[in-house]
Amino acid sequence: MSNNMHIKHNMVIALVFTIFVIAMTYNNAYAQYGGGGGAGAFTIMNSFIERSSGQNPQINTENTCEIDKISLAFSRDPGEFTLSVLEITKPANIPDAPNTVLEYCRITLPSYVNALITQATLDISIPKSDLGDGILKLYKYDEADKLWREIPLNKVDEDANNVYYRGTIGGFSFFALSVEKVEMPPEMVLFTQTFTVEGFDVPATITNGKVDSISVNKDEKSMNILLTGVEEDTTLTIEIPRGLLDSKNPDGTDTEFSVIIDGDLTEYQERTTDEKRILTIEVPAFSEEVTVMGTFVVPEFGIIAMMILAVGITGTLIVSRKYINI
Repeated sequence: MSNNMHIKHNMVIALVFTIFVIAMTYNNAYAQYGGGGGAGAFTIMNSFIERSSGQNPQINTENTCEIDKISLAFSRDPGEFTLSVLEITKPANIPDAPNTVLEYCRITLPSYVNALITQATLDISIPKSDLGDGILKLYKYDEADKLWREIPLNKVDEDANNVYYRGTIGGFSFFALSVEKVEMPPEMVLFTQTFTVEGFDVPATITNGKVDSISVNKDEKSMNILLTGVEEDTTLTIEIPRGLLDSKNPDGTDTEFSVIIDGDLTEYQERTTDEKRILTIEVPAFSEEVTVMGTFVVPEFGIIAMMILAVGITGTLIVSRKYINI
């Protein structure tokens, strides 16, 4: 036999073998999932078949079913075996996988090889255009309980076009890759108002509801903030001028305010400057009053009254000096 004839003969044998493996894989899955009556029939969209061997083989699967590589670990060397990855339509007698399904897959090994698996890892790459704003999910069909079970995926990398994931499974069956839609939180709307209290500007920002009024109680050295329309948990930010209300230690250093919401003491976060103390307070739904208690409050006359008094005193001194000089 000539070399050309020998090569053609080998190619024919290889082709027949490949067709045989695909047919056997299809027939086994078809029969297992009710193919006799058509209930479990599926169509093979794409396929990858490769012979491998060794106790820890790594098989590059050419992105079949979005799977780039399958890494296997066996309890002992199984010898030579054939692995197939099939991109398929969903068999009719198994339920739909959760979320928006990208692909259904069938990964098969000979049963005696599958029984030796201690760990199988899938490396998956998904185009960003397929994910959109969603999250990739991998599900394995539990043939005993007849339901889909999620396989945890770890994001390992991404580039301009793709996102790369890795998941570890215990054995092979039907798989589904799907995209879980991420519900974006509603856009936060900030309501900012500036109140004039005893001559000081007091800006207040709230994310839900409305600040109705701000006042100070000089006897209690406190600021009272009245709220309406707080139908959900909200965040209140209040900028308190130090000249209006402050909280100091005897040595003049800052100390904490006491913040009370409808009678209950609560915590807060704070930023400070030389001129003001900025409090951020988490306010529960349906709250009506926030009280900030300190150690110092604007004097009884208020800043404007004090300025008028200062101007008056200055004017009196000038007039007095004029008459004395005369």
